[in-house]
Formats: sequence, C-alpha cells, structure tokens
Amino acid sequence: MKTGLEAKAWKVLTRPLKKKISDEANAVLLLTTLARGASADTNVSVLELKKVQEIMKKETGLEAISSDVYIASKSQLFEKVPLEKSVYRWSKSMPSGRRHSLAVEIAEVCKADGEFNDMEAAYFNAMAKSLRLTPSQLISVAA
Repeated sequence: MKTGLEAKAWKVLTRPLKKKISDEANAVLLLTTLARGASADTNVSVLELKKVQEIMKKETGLEAISSDVYIASKSQLFEKVPLEKSVYRWSKSMPSGRRHSLAVEIAEVCKADGEFNDMEAAYFNAMAKSLRLTPSQLISVAA
C-alpha cells in the first residue's frame, strides 16, 4: 500500500518550514530523520528498515513502505534546507520529552543492525544537537 510519503517528502523537504508544522510535515520529517539514521552508514539494512517502519506505525499510524524509507534516506540529494536545520526548527514545536524520545528512536534505528559505527555516531550527534538535547539529557540513550 502506497502512503504517498515519498512524493510529499520532496514538497516538505525542498521548501523552508513554516512556523506551524502540519501533521503531514511531522510525518515526513519523522520518516526522513529515521531513514537518514538507517542510511548513516551508507547501507540500509533490513533490520533498520523494519525499525523505521515500526516507529512510523507507532508514532503516526502510517505504514511506510520500503520505497518510502529508501527515498527518504536519500533526500539530502534534493533538499534546499539541510535536515539538521529542519529538525532544529521542528524541535521548537516539541516538548522536551518528545525530543528525547525521538533521539531514542534515532538511536534504535542506528543500532538495529547490531552495529553503531562512527558515521552513525556522527549522524546521531548532529540530530541530538538539532533536537536541542544536552549530553545529560541523552544519558538514558546510552543505557
């Protein structure tokens, strides 16, 4: 079943964000943030793909198909605004608990294949900074 997120992703990620972020934009940003985590080591494993799909279903109720995830994982090729900047602006509309749980979800995706390498660590650190989280707020992610 196509969700249409792959087409909507380009619309959201290729234009500057507005102050109020719609549910659709939230879903696209979540998908893109998680998918980029899955591809941070240049390879999207089946386990990472399944983790992204699981989180998307839980958080948005949408079923992200494989192509949604793969396209979102490569969206940096087409974006006009860097993902880090979009996530920073998106985080302003989130309570701190949601920002923290998103960081946990990103870590879960990055570690889903049983590895956590330097490229994934760099991506996680960039997203944590964009989510305006401090090292002490992230201590539970390391556990």
